[in-house]
Amino acid sequence: MKLGTKATLFGLLLILIALVNLIFHNQTARLEQQSTLMLASAESLERDIQNLQEKARAYGANAPRDYQSYYRDVALYHKEFQQTIAALENDNSNIARNLEDLNGGSALLQLSAQNIDTSYRQWNERFSNFLNSYHEAIGEDLNEPRLEWAAQRIREQGESLEALAGTLLKNADEYNQLRQSNQQKFALALALAVIAVSLMFTVWFFISVIKPVKRLAETTNKVAEGNFGLQLSARGSDEVAEVTGAFNSLSVRIDLILKLLDQLEEGAGEQQAVDAVMDICGEYFNVDWVGMILLEKDKNLRLNAASPASSLKRWFAKSAVAEEGNLAEFICQHIVEKRLWLESDIDSFSLQIRDSRLMRELMRNTHAHSVLGIPLGDVGKRRGMLLLASKNQDLLDGKRGELLMKLTPLISQRTLGVA
Repeated sequence: MKLGTKATLFGLLLILIALVNLIFHNQTARLEQQSTLMLASAESLERDIQNLQEKARAYGANAPRDYQSYYRDVALYHKEFQQTIAALENDNSNIARNLEDLNGGSALLQLSAQNIDTSYRQWNERFSNFLNSYHEAIGEDLNEPRLEWAAQRIREQGESLEALAGTLLKNADEYNQLRQSNQQKFALALALAVIAVSLMFTVWFFISVIKPVKRLAETTNKVAEGNFGLQLSARGSDEVAEVTGAFNSLSVRIDLILKLLDQLEEGAGEQQAVDAVMDICGEYFNVDWVGMILLEKDKNLRLNAASPASSLKRWFAKSAVAEEGNLAEFICQHIVEKRLWLESDIDSFSLQIRDSRLMRELMRNTHAHSVLGIPLGDVGKRRGMLLLASKNQDLLDGKRGELLMKLTPLISQRTLGVA
């Protein structure tokens, strides 16, 4: 996975956390407002029912005894009863409205208003019965209300209404406390999630970027000091792994070129030059056999050196005469014209060219599937071709094949000096 992709995933994860945090704050703000209103309405409900009971008791204790004060006191107490009843009805409406908002709950905070809903239903049912009983007791003639009966209904049902209001207030308070507790826990969880993601990103960045780059810098300095051929393990498929792979390839190529320059010295013997090419290029380019063919007079070819050297013992005919259509003539043309000879399928090629002993010897002794011929120009009017044979058909596939093609002028130039 690329570094950009990993960084994008971390960014998306942080954005997701930020969105959850935004939703959390919006939801908690709404729930805080609703639960606060519910708690305030429940407290007001309890106070109003207590106030109503006090007024009923006060009326019972101070009921008018004479005719002159009767209508005045009845009107005054009736007005107070009606105001308190209206306040209770308003509290009841506010609770119903707030409960409707709270009933949606909060999956994020794992909250449910089920207890408040149950206690409210019980309260509302009892309050509705009380209102019916109160209005029945006070009568239809509001000019002459039966306050004695109404006060009696309040005293009879007031305590049960107050108990239900207390239960409703208790449940609302517990809901509010649970909301605050869960809100704090969720906020802590979000903070821990942000810290965890930040730590993960820091550790990942150190392991995936800083540490490999530091190791690459140290190894590069060693290569700059002359320790060519050093390799680093390239793990994964990100940009750092690509840079590491490029460094490994560069280090090996520099080492390979310097070894070729060092080994293919002028004045060295032909066998030494062939062995040097085999030793240096064999493993890296999957070369299994290297041979040097020289072009003599009258278009005669002679195998002058080979690596492994033991393969020369198996060649019954180390020379060949160029005839029309045979391999010797084909090689001679490439030597004279200084053209590379690349054949990826020797078996198929042998069917296209007129057979010769040189062709048979090449196939029998190298067991090659592909071959690369590098023409050696004329120094002292000597010319030839360096043959690199491989049992694989991918001798020039990929970047290594490209490198081998780029090295052919160097191999030709340096080998030319010893031919």
